[in-house]
Amino acid sequence: MTPLRINIALAAIAAAGVGFYFITAAQVNPNIVACIFVGATVILAWFDIRYLFIGWALFAPYFAQYGAESDTGIASNVSHNFYVPFIAIVSVIVLIFRGKKLRFGKEDLLLLAFVAYALLSSFYATKGRYEDVRGIYLAYLVPFFLYTIVKNLDIDARLIRAMAFAFIFHVVVLIIMGLIEYQTGLSLYTKVLRFADVGRGRIAAPFGSPISLGVFVPLVFLFIFQAYKLQLLPRFVVWISGAVCAVLIILTFTRSVWLGAFLTFVYILYRTSDDGAAKVMRLAGFVAAAVVLVLTLTLASPDIQQRLAGEENVKFRVVMAQASVNMFFDKPIIGWGAGTFDDFSDRYLFDALGVYIVKDTSHVTLLTLLAELGVLGTLPLLLFIYYNLSFKHLRMSDLSAEDRLIVAVNVGGIISFAINAFLIDFRFYSISYSWFFINLGFIQNVYRQNLVLDNETV
Repeated sequence: MTPLRINIALAAIAAAGVGFYFITAAQVNPNIVACIFVGATVILAWFDIRYLFIGWALFAPYFAQYGAESDTGIASNVSHNFYVPFIAIVSVIVLIFRGKKLRFGKEDLLLLAFVAYALLSSFYATKGRYEDVRGIYLAYLVPFFLYTIVKNLDIDARLIRAMAFAFIFHVVVLIIMGLIEYQTGLSLYTKVLRFADVGRGRIAAPFGSPISLGVFVPLVFLFIFQAYKLQLLPRFVVWISGAVCAVLIILTFTRSVWLGAFLTFVYILYRTSDDGAAKVMRLAGFVAAAVVLVLTLTLASPDIQQRLAGEENVKFRVVMAQASVNMFFDKPIIGWGAGTFDDFSDRYLFDALGVYIVKDTSHVTLLTLLAELGVLGTLPLLLFIYYNLSFKHLRMSDLSAEDRLIVAVNVGGIISFAINAFLIDFRFYSISYSWFFINLGFIQNVYRQNLVLDNETV
């Protein structure tokens, strides 16, 4: 691809981002917009099935679960619950009908057992109430389909380039939204600020939470960085994307986001730099720059100082975590049922005056899973994660430079997710939760391909 064509493609992505913003500001019915996007994606899929997955990655954040309750803006419950998940489900169906031989292993059976237990426990506990089934569908079935898709995609330069273009689109849209939200204190996707942390100084964009935004933004940069390292994008794109993503991460004013992004990039630098003194210098330079930046911001901003101190917030989360542990110990084996934390936690989560202090979640993904599914439902998920991250005699150093990069980038995404998952239940933010499974799917894809090649050469 010539530099001219690269720049034309980048200009097209930037124009698409600006156009998307104008569509949002013009308040076009979100369901109409979703139909147009999904229809275009399905048409492109006739040329390459991978466009279905790329379409999901491109559109999903802007049809977020939390958004305008009417036709104002782009977000819509209908588009979130149907149109975008529809792309994931159709992708698997098309893969099968086109004769694609899907690869299955013990990890798939574990994930299927986890999903099946969640569905059964939810139906048994709630008698299949619509609002609970809808949440289960988004939190369990959609990630399962996306993991299956990614594990069976053909990962090559075209896929990486297309993913990079999709994420450049996100950079453009997010910076526009970030500027508007930071200046006005309003979210483009919510008319009524129902969340205390969505307001001036803490952007959330269409994600409903600064933490969810802060997990997705490093993913955006990591995939752009990956395309650059594979010589698919020019250097200036990486620098611009890096600057934009850094600003967005900082503006979340969220401690876990900062820590997650910091450790993610330290890991990526460690895995993708050459050995020797240059590697040490790059790591030391990044750490020093990050420390200086955070200290400068902290000293200059009373808001950040208050946020970092945050004793009340910390104590509140500790209370919620302790209550969730008590809830788990009352039903440690089978749990209370998927999607029922809100129904049964009112007997655990209340203040000294007997007032219910929180709804829906313990704010810790693992604790909520344990409370709802017990050991019987949570263990398959933990084993599923273990099997995706452990591969017999193959080590990361045994992979090619290109494959090491793909694995490192996706492990970086998992690091960011894991750190922030201790402060929020990501099942309520399906874009971030889904990307956790997508990261695992990319890693499994690369290692299984290498295992096949390794066995063929023996």
